[in-house]
Amino acid sequence: MSRPTALARAVVITIPAGLAALLVAVRWSNAPLWRDEFATSMYASLSPGRLLEATSHVDGVLAPYYLLVHALAPLAGLGEGMRWASAFGFVATSALVGILGQRWFGTVSGLFAGSAFAIGAAGIASGANARPYALSILAVAVAILALDTTRTARSPAAGWIVYSAAGVVAVILQPLAALPLALTVILSVSAPRARNAAIWAAVSIPWFVATLLMILRGLGQRGQLDWLSRVDARDAVQTLAAALSLSPGRAVAFDAVVLAVFLAVGLLTLVRGTRSWRRPLLFALALAVAPTALLFAMSVTIRPLLAERYVLWSSIGAALVIGAAVGRLAVEHRLWDVVGACAAIVLLIVGGARGAESALYPLRGDDFPAIASDIRSSAQPGDLLVVVQRYEQGGVAYGFAEASGDRGYRREILQTVPDGPLPVLGVRRIESVDPLRTSPVASKDATDPSRTMWIVSIWPPTLEDRSGLDPAIAACVSHATPSTGRLIHGSWLFRVPCPG
Repeated sequence: MSRPTALARAVVITIPAGLAALLVAVRWSNAPLWRDEFATSMYASLSPGRLLEATSHVDGVLAPYYLLVHALAPLAGLGEGMRWASAFGFVATSALVGILGQRWFGTVSGLFAGSAFAIGAAGIASGANARPYALSILAVAVAILALDTTRTARSPAAGWIVYSAAGVVAVILQPLAALPLALTVILSVSAPRARNAAIWAAVSIPWFVATLLMILRGLGQRGQLDWLSRVDARDAVQTLAAALSLSPGRAVAFDAVVLAVFLAVGLLTLVRGTRSWRRPLLFALALAVAPTALLFAMSVTIRPLLAERYVLWSSIGAALVIGAAVGRLAVEHRLWDVVGACAAIVLLIVGGARGAESALYPLRGDDFPAIASDIRSSAQPGDLLVVVQRYEQGGVAYGFAEASGDRGYRREILQTVPDGPLPVLGVRRIESVDPLRTSPVASKDATDPSRTMWIVSIWPPTLEDRSGLDPAIAACVSHATPSTGRLIHGSWLFRVPCPG
């Protein structure tokens, strides 16, 4: 393969990066902060010592990311500015995917691979979300590129060092990044010197140890995964299609067809590609499919673990497969190459349409400002407010306090969260509605003269949630059913009678 010109290198960097920057900016402007981002803001508001103390009870595996956001807070703030790091991660990864595609399959492939990643709904969502996924994906991409440079560099030591360091960063941001990193062994055995596989194993020890340490830290907090439900083959198909940014988000049957086309394109390109293409293309296919397959198997046999956010690294592999298939036309013009390229372009269009839709009309997780506005316009002083925040739903109470402008409630949360998780049902009395101000109420206080109870929750409170409350207040909470509530995006607001 001829060495790319400076213009070719610039194209595979700037076009994908530009597309990514545009789409993540649009998504950002249309998506308000949601509960997980409010959790980021809450923990990052604490001093490093109290942050580590708080995350010893919950969100322990996210402590490194929260510390990073805390460090960046003087520059970016703790509102929507927290998303800048994720946006940078997404844009930079789009450029790196383009570079990888160019190195492996040529300039045309690099351009299409980088662009495919940039317009993918999964990547766009991670880039406009103050959570660690976009940065972890970037670290994995850096590790892959660094590893690839060791094949051709006269002195590969720098590449091995960068690979190892990037791997450590990836897993301390999200331990499941160990899955794509483990697959890089496919690339290491393709090196001219067989001993490089042994070197790969040695330099992988740091990120492997870091993964074990992160998992050990999170073992006592397994309840954070309680939001995940049991999965079946349909769920696996939908999750994989969404993670690869190939899903139109309409029906599982369509997802299955799209995935079948993707696999056919990948296998066809693998067979038709030159010898130098086969090892990296095999890696790209494995990266696209293997993490979901493994987590699905673990979900069926051990406990639910499969979720789109835990396999987002696979979108790199999908983009590289699409880029390679299109790039075949720059090498060969035979029938099967044309068929594969056309099918890849169709996948690109489907994924791009979904990506544009997700940027323009994003799935909104919560709308705490709307909930606060409803309470402010209809509640009266003396009413009760109950905020439901289960162990795995960090950020609900803090998000409501921030959105409602209840500074006292916010201050109480920041003072108490280092001591342990907040109560599942936080009972408060509304002191004023303009501005909205609340004060804590002991759960044993059954003589509260309130006329109405307002309940903010992600889903209706359960019998288990009500345990520990005074029977009179628990009886009021029991009236919170879908018929008495209103779903506002991803959160419920219930208004139930609760006479004193």
